Amino acid sequence: MQIAKTLIHEYSHSILHKKTDKDSDQREIEAESLAFVLCDHFGIDTSDYSFGYIASYAAQDEAKLKT
Repeated sequence: MQIAKTLIHEYSHSILHKKTDKDSDQREIEAESLAFVLCDHFGIDTSDYSFGYIASYAAQDEAKLKT
């Protein structure tokens, strides 16, 4: 299941971040969040990995999670 999540994560980057001025932390948060939501929709639970990954890029900055 991790392979499916990673594929979605990387595809998200290719769709969302072709031309952007967002910093790398924000790009990672967005890609992993989208991967989590899509996997969850299809019944794939990636929360054990995704939540920690997103939190590590948010680095205690809630504003990054709200944009």
